[in-house]
Amino acid sequence: MNSSGVPPDVQSSKPLYSIPIDQVGVKGVYRRVCIGGSRGSTCLDTYIDILVDLPKAQRGIHVSRNIEAALDVFSIIEYASFTSLEEAIESLCRELLTRHSYASYAEAKLSTTFLYEYRDSDLDLKENIPVKLSIKSRVSRGDSSVHRKLCIEVIGMTVCPCALQLCSYTLNTVGYAPSHTQRAKLKICISTVNSFIDVAELIEIALNSFSIPVFSYLKRDKECKMILKGFGNAKFAEDVVRTALYGLYERFGRKLAPDSMVYISIRSFESIHPFDLFVATRYSMEELANYLSAG
Repeated sequence: MNSSGVPPDVQSSKPLYSIPIDQVGVKGVYRRVCIGGSRGSTCLDTYIDILVDLPKAQRGIHVSRNIEAALDVFSIIEYASFTSLEEAIESLCRELLTRHSYASYAEAKLSTTFLYEYRDSDLDLKENIPVKLSIKSRVSRGDSSVHRKLCIEVIGMTVCPCALQLCSYTLNTVGYAPSHTQRAKLKICISTVNSFIDVAELIEIALNSFSIPVFSYLKRDKECKMILKGFGNAKFAEDVVRTALYGLYERFGRKLAPDSMVYISIRSFESIHPFDLFVATRYSMEELANYLSAG
């Protein structure tokens, strides 16, 4: 029996192989996070990933410190009312660096699903649309800058313009023809340094990139109007991605640094094919500016 009374710190012992590790931590920590604002508090059920790097001389991280940091910071949130999720997870990152003295950086990612109130004035419709949201922040020791990545994912509808035009040609109709439609999942991510992204603006860009968003509650007259509006805005999945890229540049091109990165992907759940269609692309704001200014 050890008579020193001090338990061994196995994590701080020398590893068998002295190789640094980029990310060590915990994933999927469930917490309810409440954010204060001018309209009152908003509470979201979230899953949080909490990671730090590990130097070559450290065998392992002290996992309990990650959980302690999350419990302390997010219990503070409920009373101190941070004004944004970004502020909350950046506070968590700085707390992690305080608790893990051997780490050179800390990274936290918060994921949640919430309802966004979308209005379509043409259809006189209001819908609470589910939005998947993830916010990731990375803070390095001795560096005041914050690396941020914000992603949203929404569902919308597309109408195939190829089938529409072919049916119009075959039937010799002008202004109306049948086509096939499908639901599609659009994901948009923006990576920046120090800049904040308005989530609501990002969601509006995404929803307005589809042929039309999808709605849960439609009476017969509104259903007809929705279909007609969607068919009047037929788009390939590729069109949706390009529309979103243009919308992002128009809204954020002058607000974000030229090296800010945009990633967009769409998965179209094809209605007449036994497979899904996938489109993805990645650009910096500077690259987008070059393409769009060239026409």
